[in-house]
Amino acid sequence: MEAIREAKIKNASNRLRKLKKPPEEFKISEDHEEKLTELFRLFEVDVEHGIGEGRISSKHIKLILRSMYMEPSPEELKELIKEINPENPSYISLPDLGRIIQIKMKDKSSKIELERAFQLMDKEEKGFISIDDLRRVAKDIGEVISEEEMQEMIDEADSSNTGHVSKEDFLNFMNKVQDNGV
Repeated sequence: MEAIREAKIKNASNRLRKLKKPPEEFKISEDHEEKLTELFRLFEVDVEHGIGEGRISSKHIKLILRSMYMEPSPEELKELIKEINPENPSYISLPDLGRIIQIKMKDKSSKIELERAFQLMDKEEKGFISIDDLRRVAKDIGEVISEEEMQEMIDEADSSNTGHVSKEDFLNFMNKVQDNGV
């Protein structure tokens, strides 16, 4: 039963991904790189902790990310830093900070792409996706999907059991699909 469910999630995910894929690699523009370097240098020497030599305290990373309109949660930031610098998650270098920003840019782009996908499906701007919307999208992209499969898609993503998928449900469901690599 679980294998069937995962296969259906994978099928739904693949259909949605056909709409538009975000780029795999994100490059920081020269302007952003200059600003990033400038901000990094401001925090590089932390007199209180005696840090220098091309690294900053992890506590300053959130301030730099905020200046670039990125708002990771404390837990998310801690995981990102640990992923980039597992040996010493208390400090981070400029290249490591660049990698964190690239990850956040990709995350932000993914969210934007998912929001666009939701808007394409919710053409009438009702704030939710109905089975009628799925029928229309399936027809538009030339996919043959049974009524049962479409209802299962709705049921799978509909956390509030309303019979349709809200934007929040859609984003949560698609993030879950992407996180599980389905």
